Amino acid sequence: MNHIPCVPSPAPYRRRRAPSALACVLALAAACSQPAPAPAAPDHAEVARTVTATAKVTSVDRARRVLVLRTERGESQRLLAGPEVRNFDQIAVGDTVRADYRVSLAVALEPAGDAAPDVTIDAAAGRAAAGATPGAGVGAQVSVVVRIESVDLGKHVVVFTAPGGELHVAEVQRPEGREFLRGLKAGDRVRITYTEALAVRLEKQ
Repeated sequence: MNHIPCVPSPAPYRRRRAPSALACVLALAAACSQPAPAPAAPDHAEVARTVTATAKVTSVDRARRVLVLRTERGESQRLLAGPEVRNFDQIAVGDTVRADYRVSLAVALEPAGDAAPDVTIDAAAGRAAAGATPGAGVGAQVSVVVRIESVDLGKHVVVFTAPGGELHVAEVQRPEGREFLRGLKAGDRVRITYTEALAVRLEKQ
């Protein structure tokens, strides 16, 4: 009588592997479904606005260095050109004067242990080179360091103390500011810088 070797059925093997394979699939699915970590909050932010206006020169008083300008609204304005407006003699009736006014507000997280002054004020002025098209520019900047007392991310509100000890409450409206707010905590030092700049130049037609 011939003996047939006993070959185990593969079915039990498959049944034993199924729970393990299922566990791997579920673990992979759980890992993929977890949200990606939020990006780090920026350590600075800035908002700026620039306004440009033009006017036509309708009269030039060279002895008194006075210009009469007609604005885009049709209004007449007298302008005294001080010594900072170099090459005044090049200005003639019919020329266009363009003024650019820029305002910006910047905030930046101060590094720990920074010994920079809590308040700084800067001013600058410039004028066209000799022989160049008439023009001039002025600017001013004020910078203060404040201490953060509390941050309410839900209401976008921050409370801070100014260098003089005054307590201020501010509601942050701009998206750039709200992103910056996410990285703040009580005790942080933040530098706030406000800048104004005015540039006036002549455009020959």
